[in-house]
Amino acid sequence: MLSKELKQLYDGYYSQGVKKKRLISAKDSVREIKNITKGLEISNLLDVGSGDGTVIEEMEQSKVSNSISIAEISDSSIDVIKSRNIKSILEIKQFDGYNIPYEDKSFDISTATYVLEHVEHERLFLREMARVSDYVLISVPLENTIGIEKALKAGVKIGHINFYTIETFKSILETSGLEVVSIYAYTTSLEYEMLCSKKYGRYKYLIRKTILKLAPKIARRYFTYMGIALCKANTDK
Repeated sequence: MLSKELKQLYDGYYSQGVKKKRLISAKDSVREIKNITKGLEISNLLDVGSGDGTVIEEMEQSKVSNSISIAEISDSSIDVIKSRNIKSILEIKQFDGYNIPYEDKSFDISTATYVLEHVEHERLFLREMARVSDYVLISVPLENTIGIEKALKAGVKIGHINFYTIETFKSILETSGLEVVSIYAYTTSLEYEMLCSKKYGRYKYLIRKTILKLAPKIARRYFTYMGIALCKANTDK
């Protein structure tokens, strides 16, 4: 079960409506979801921890899946998602954070976009996603850098309790019984960086993208990137 403290944090979390920053982030996320799942046939998708539905709406516009179901803990989140009237949503079910209310292998793929960093018991969460789907797709911020102290302080306000490198991210997935098909770090878009910093956003974007390409280990040590992984759900493990 999700702790009372985290449940209270997420109830009301989305009541202020959609932010432009969240919308751009959703576009970045879905761009990478389409990239990493290229060649994979997806007819039914389960999104776990859908937030305010911004990513789901972008998934529909990008035609990621014909049918999308949602498992979500937050009352306010469910209300906001319903208000969007997203046509590809088949149903929304509330759950306790760990027990997904669907039968084994109900979906081609289950996704969790920037959710795992909030989860108290990561492996229980991942194994449950693997139970209900053939593939599991996870996105997380790679915040365990040289600036980890700053990330820890910021994480208190937004509910981040897990902080990853690309190596620890992969380890969590593999020790949850998942077979990692593809995993990589990527930069947020120029549009996102410009929104965060009109004066320096363009330079930050170019520096982060260039260093990640030329010296990925050094880049991930000094800068925060996003990590995404596509895994096969081998529940026999």
